[in-house]
Amino acid sequence: MQLNQEKTLKILVVETANMNLGDNVIGDNVYYLLKRALRGKRYDILRYSISLRDPEQVRYVDAVVFAGGILKSTTEKFWLYITELIKTAQEYQVPVLLSGIGVEAFYPDDERSVNLKEAINLPCVKAISVRDDIETLKRDYITNPEIRVTPVFDHAIWCSYTYREYLKKQQKMVSPPPNWSWHCKRKIIC
Repeated sequence: MQLNQEKTLKILVVETANMNLGDNVIGDNVYYLLKRALRGKRYDILRYSISLRDPEQVRYVDAVVFAGGILKSTTEKFWLYITELIKTAQEYQVPVLLSGIGVEAFYPDDERSVNLKEAINLPCVKAISVRDDIETLKRDYITNPEIRVTPVFDHAIWCSYTYREYLKKQQKMVSPPPNWSWHCKRKIIC
């Protein structure tokens, strides 16, 4: 995608934000990584919870990035949410990246699994980075040779960078006074 210096790039980051802390952390880390990658560019990163089920939001953006998540069809409704969003992106010709996803087995007799496979092979899907089981993805899911597939570490490894500023602020709030050691010796409170 060519970035025009005058235009503000709008990216929809699709997160599987839920009660699982790990999924929320992955969303924060992908947001952080995009901000780093886009330094010096004009951009808006819009955060979208996958369970909102409002795929029409895709029409207002220049790219869709799935932050983690998993290709699975047997539990939860990830297959449905992912399928809806990708099909809408295809309709509006918006490029899609699935970033740091997990992969569950493909079930050829399960309509949900088949729908998910069809969606991720649409031409709007440009790249998929995988945190686990890349072989299953390549062998059982990918039929579109134009999709770039690469292995990556789980995005959670970026936590120390993502939360650095937040942690610095928290540390300042609980830091002892500058001459704390003098207080400890004099008042014997330590």
